[in-house]
Amino acid sequence: MTGQTNGNNNIQRAASINPVLLRQDAYFESLLQAAHNIGAISDDEVKRIQLECLYLLEEKTKKFTSGSSSVLIDDAENIMKSNLYIIGLHLKSFLDTDHAIEAIKVTPISELYALGGKTIKTKLNVARHLYLNVLKNMTDVDYDYYTFTLTKSVKQFFDLYTDYYTWYNAHELPDGAIFAYPICYSGYIGEQVIFAATHANDFVGIEYVLRYLQAIYYENIFCKNFDSEAIRCVLLDYHTDYNSILFNIFEKILAAAIGCIIVGEKAESLCISKDRLEMAFVNKSPDEIECMLHNACTKLTDEIELNNVHAQEYVKKSVTEIFNIKKLPD
Repeated sequence: MTGQTNGNNNIQRAASINPVLLRQDAYFESLLQAAHNIGAISDDEVKRIQLECLYLLEEKTKKFTSGSSSVLIDDAENIMKSNLYIIGLHLKSFLDTDHAIEAIKVTPISELYALGGKTIKTKLNVARHLYLNVLKNMTDVDYDYYTFTLTKSVKQFFDLYTDYYTWYNAHELPDGAIFAYPICYSGYIGEQVIFAATHANDFVGIEYVLRYLQAIYYENIFCKNFDSEAIRCVLLDYHTDYNSILFNIFEKILAAAIGCIIVGEKAESLCISKDRLEMAFVNKSPDEIECMLHNACTKLTDEIELNNVHAQEYVKKSVTEIFNIKKLPD
């Protein structure tokens, strides 16, 4: 294979690739392009990789069409996207881009694909376990969007995201598995901070599902600390027919709890006068407001004994979004 000389030099150059600039929904392609741009992968190596990708596509389309050489363009494109997504999943398992690039250089595409298939199975198992915890900690509230998404749509995902489906469509959610209920913090990208997605929707397939379930899990364990009747009162105060509109429960509960803390009430009551809260912010500078919110976050998580550090961070980030501020102090 060409391009295996000066390996140390290539690793040094590959290390200059900033992982935050790579696309999460097309990781393999963007990594390969970035590596080629800085000379970490040669023209000949790119040609070899592209050819192996085509061989893999040919092999899979023959199976898809039961041996026929005729395949719809849309089907072929979809299978190729699925292949590249699965390879990208394996490449993301490396701690840095330099080792991921070396794997591309020395490992056949078919093997990278097989390893990516194992990664999907692992992530699916993690997602199933997480889903059970999500169901176990569901908020006791009569809200159809929330209940239907978590008990029906997510279950539908696991029913349909089978080996056969991932074999040709791993990068997409199956029809009928659309998660209508939104998460609160749109900037949530999961617990792995090495990737610089802007928000959860930058991820696709099983990666998106994992991030969605993580966010919902943190929201659920937060909301479990409050009485269902108090939650219902908050939702009715938000809209008398709240079942007819789409919103996030956690967002409303968190805003009410933070407001209670700021005006000196117990968070568990969730009973806050909008006038009192507005008065608390009167004549306060942006820095003073950020400090108030930071202190309220700390007091709130202590008061309800929210010990999960990732949930604490999710609460903190959500407050920045709810109250439209840039960042809370670390």
